[in-house]
Amino acid sequence: MGVNGLTINMKIKNPRVFVFCRPYLIPDFQENVAPLTDEFEFKFLTDGLNRLGVADTRKRFYERLETATIPSGFSLDDELDVVERCRYLRNLPRTLALKMLRAMASVLEEDLNSYQPDVVLAQMVDEYITHLLSEISKRRGIVYVGYIYSYFPERAQIVLFSDGSPLKVREPSEIEVKETLLAVSPQTFRQNYKQRNNYSKIQHLKSMLRYRVKKLAFSLLAWFENDPLNLHYGCLPYVVERRHWRDFPSKYDFHQNWRQLIEQSKRYQDKPIIYFPLAYYPESSTDYWIVNKGILDYQNITLNIFKILSEHFTIVVKEHMHMLGGGNTQYYREIKKINGVVSVPPSINSNDVLLMSDAVILGGGSVGIESYIRGKPILSFCNTSCWFAASGATELDLSNISSWVDKINRAILTYEIPSEFQQHEFLKRCLESTVRMKKSGAVWPICNAEDLRHLLDITISNNTQVVGMMHSTSSINNPKKL
Repeated sequence: MGVNGLTINMKIKNPRVFVFCRPYLIPDFQENVAPLTDEFEFKFLTDGLNRLGVADTRKRFYERLETATIPSGFSLDDELDVVERCRYLRNLPRTLALKMLRAMASVLEEDLNSYQPDVVLAQMVDEYITHLLSEISKRRGIVYVGYIYSYFPERAQIVLFSDGSPLKVREPSEIEVKETLLAVSPQTFRQNYKQRNNYSKIQHLKSMLRYRVKKLAFSLLAWFENDPLNLHYGCLPYVVERRHWRDFPSKYDFHQNWRQLIEQSKRYQDKPIIYFPLAYYPESSTDYWIVNKGILDYQNITLNIFKILSEHFTIVVKEHMHMLGGGNTQYYREIKKINGVVSVPPSINSNDVLLMSDAVILGGGSVGIESYIRGKPILSFCNTSCWFAASGATELDLSNISSWVDKINRAILTYEIPSEFQQHEFLKRCLESTVRMKKSGAVWPICNAEDLRHLLDITISNNTQVVGMMHSTSSINNPKKL
């Protein structure tokens, strides 16, 4: 049986799977692979103290902190890319960040060299350790497979290496496609990824207290475990958290009359309505999936985008619901000040905004799926999302924002609303890079064993071809060309 033009060759006896995850994810990952232990050999590695007998990186990491050299096959630019994309390392002194990178890389290189895995199964790349593991694996011709909860209910998304590229791992049935399309089509559908779909001052206060408890607990754990540079603990100041009361936004930070403003713009101005949903940031789909690292200065680059485009379009901006209380309220006020920008309250369903828009601009977010289903032209500065090629999205260059004006106008002018058949085919393409879930784990999805087995078979049998694909973004994003 072939997938993506890949064929499953004669199976290697007891193929080796190198599994990497955070210590608190070990139980979920172990449960995931448990049904396959008679068919594959699994070696686990983690980066912190655990009581489950899994080897960890700590001892070797600290022993090599002052002596490790640049990783094999890396240039200084490669190292800087790892540092700058990691929300933890980019906030540390550069000298220390490079020492940490090199020490961790030497540990990962050692384990890959000694174990000689046929595939790496891990978390979706979202920080420097998984990024390093992905890059080192690629240089050795080993596929790095990451997975995470999908936009589609009861599915896990499969991504290759660090940039979010999808891999076609299965053929969803016609019934599955129809049922999934039916599930995500309602105007009220919202994928919350196990988070709440509302936010209040009481929740903000509780989250602030929780953050302070975590801050103290992580400091004590780092000391107790003799692990002062632990990623999970050290990253806390640089992730989305509710730290201050002032970060709870006022309703006046957004246009409460956003519908009327859009309607007025349609009635009295000859400007298309362009929807720009803000990203959950920092996160993998922004830090790693977008090639142009200008996006890492997220607030400033988006403000610049709004200022340039608002001269030609009415720009409708909406903050990500799950960023409430974790964002910068001054940023919201700066957005609202820009003439020609309508700032929608975050609690509003994105689908309601889509209905009033003529086109959508975004990075790698799931609004791309919502936009196609609701018949809106898509423009994106992230070309690796599972929906990008399938939707026929227009690619945008972040280094030349002024060039977007013509592309936006052309996309609107030439757009044809997809037929029911095209919607079906689009969703099928998106589902091809997912696996069905058995259930939700404590934190991470527990995959259907048959789908996971098939995924490992495909990647192991075609390691060289899959790694080769990573040099051609278009072929990865368009499985039917392979």
